[in-house]
Order: sequence, then C-alpha cells, then structure tokens
Amino acid sequence: MNPLPPLVIKLSYAGLIPFVVLALVVQLAPTPLNYLGAESLAGYGAVITAFMGALHWGANLHTLGKNPPGDRWEDRNAWIWGVVPALVAWVALHIYIPVGLLILASALIIQ
Repeated sequence: MNPLPPLVIKLSYAGLIPFVVLALVVQLAPTPLNYLGAESLAGYGAVITAFMGALHWGANLHTLGKNPPGDRWEDRNAWIWGVVPALVAWVALHIYIPVGLLILASALIIQ
C-alpha cells in the first residue's frame, strides 16, 4: 500500500479542526455561545457523515464499467450504504441536539 501524499494528510487533519474547535466551544463557552457551537457541531457532523456515505456511492459508480454487467448493481448493500448515512444525518439535525450529536458520532464511527 502506498503512503498517502502529504497534501491528503494535511487536508485530513484540517477537516478535524471544526470538530475540535466546536467541541471546545460547546464545553467552554458561556450559555448562548455553547448552544450555537452545538448546532454548528451537529451541522458539520451531518455534512461529514453524508460525505462519508457519498464515498461509498462514488466507489460503487467507479467500478460499474470495470465489472461484468450486473455485478455491482446486484450488491444492494453497497448502494444502500451510500445513501443511509445522509438520511441518518438529516434526521439527527432535526432532533434534540445532544441526542443528534450522539447519533452523528455513532454514524461516523460505524462508517
């Protein structure tokens, strides 16, 4: 396995910055700001969760032309896994924020 290019590693760490900063805001900021931090954390978590599902979808599309007809289309679980994270994230945004954050964290860990 080839090592990841330095740019990919840097961008991956940069993607963690909103999670870390917003988690600190939730814990350390005074009451009106910590609530806004929690909403922003949920929003960013939902975007990343949907993105992770999109990676599965893109990987499935990428292999369509390379496999015999019907091989990848018949793998329903792969296609479902490409959509379910976005749906879970959307639901998590519309419920009580602490529960939604727990659902988003669980969805990211499962993926």
